[in-house]
Amino acid sequence: MYVTVCCLESKFQAGNWPQTKTKLKQKIKNILDKSKLHETKMAKKQHPSKEGMTAGWIIHNMMLSGLCVVEGKLLLWYHYKIQEFVGSLPKEIVKEATAAIAKLQPVVLSQQNEVFDSTKSGTSTPSLPKSGTSTPTPTTEHSSTWVIENTGMQIKYVQTKANLKKCLSSNEILNGTGEGLCAIDCEGVPDSLDLIQIATLPQQAGSLITIYVIDCTMIGIELVCNSILPLLQSNHIIKLIHDLHMDMVALSSAGLEGFNCILDTQLAAEDFTGNPFVGMNALLKMFGAPEHPLKNKMQQIMKSNTNVWSKRPLLKSYIEYAGM
Repeated sequence: MYVTVCCLESKFQAGNWPQTKTKLKQKIKNILDKSKLHETKMAKKQHPSKEGMTAGWIIHNMMLSGLCVVEGKLLLWYHYKIQEFVGSLPKEIVKEATAAIAKLQPVVLSQQNEVFDSTKSGTSTPSLPKSGTSTPTPTTEHSSTWVIENTGMQIKYVQTKANLKKCLSSNEILNGTGEGLCAIDCEGVPDSLDLIQIATLPQQAGSLITIYVIDCTMIGIELVCNSILPLLQSNHIIKLIHDLHMDMVALSSAGLEGFNCILDTQLAAEDFTGNPFVGMNALLKMFGAPEHPLKNKMQQIMKSNTNVWSKRPLLKSYIEYAGM
């Protein structure tokens, strides 16, 4: 199982992880056949016959190890656990995994090209699933950027290391080297840090506000936090955060410190109105801006499901809520 998990992590690091047990079983069968994992010394120790190591047996042990779980018809992945699992493997297993991945290399490259070539801009109308309806289709890695209609905003859902690196290199606000303004929010706080959302103003006249929804669960909290630390510490970029208390607890718990130029819009509203409980929608209303269309509905969902931000894959509507 260990080498197979390494192969899966390599094959799907760009995204598009199988979302059902049937699809996963087929992917594992392909890996076993193409990489000849049945013939490795470790496999022969664990399974004297080829029939002993089956895709079903591997999936069963992956679930026992907490790497994935079945919820309804969907297969949910815990990517931070996969990264910890792969990172803790002994040298003997890593050596066999490296050899197996080398045999799969053409397949890996093909898979990555398929994901990135099929990334297309789209449009979306903000909405959340109605209570009592069937489970909506989760988001897929094929559509990582899309426009939210009638808002002047586009979402960039960042869920791989490669995507994060690309976004950082293309936006001087995001990487902390520029001057200006951005808005920041987090989800899963204060107990966890599942998403970090960063909104930046258009870089050119007539373009859209870009909201980067960065998936810490899939990329890794430490890597994401280290990547945005120059932004948080910059003296040349004003960071707007509404009611920053829980966000700061989560960011500080991740080891970040030395923040500069942060403005808590909730405290600013309190100073302006005398009301210590000015919510985001109330603040938007004060300035004649439209309210967050999904705020109240999403708060109801979060009350009934406290793990909504830690489960993967995320619903597209949840990503839009976080971004807006």
